[in-house]
Amino acid sequence: MSWATDLKKITDTGKVNLEDLSVKVKADVFSMAMKRTHVQDGFLRGNWQISEGSPATGTLDRADKSAEGTISSSAESEIQAGSTPDGMTYYVNNLPYAKTREDEDAMVGGAVAAVQKIVSTVARNIR
Repeated sequence: MSWATDLKKITDTGKVNLEDLSVKVKADVFSMAMKRTHVQDGFLRGNWQISEGSPATGTLDRADKSAEGTISSSAESEIQAGSTPDGMTYYVNNLPYAKTREDEDAMVGGAVAAVQKIVSTVARNIR
């Protein structure tokens, strides 16, 4: 099944509404991407920015040195608050080396794939 078909099948059951599912999927992808971001100096992790309508521009003078595989409570709060049910939500990292790290580590790509697999499994198990 396709991603859209899986999501529709899940919401058609009536157990989950599309808005709730949208928020959950966005928050899961964003959280997983941040967790997959190497800490090193912390600035790559600290420069994830969430925005609605258009992508954030510029960089932040913010480091996040949370342990690998975790995210700080402030980052989690920011993700939850920014994951709205409608509209286009952007999650960007504008540091010059972010694209290189994505190509090497698949921070976002791996997170999207993991969430797609979860959604597909849930849809496949609906009777």
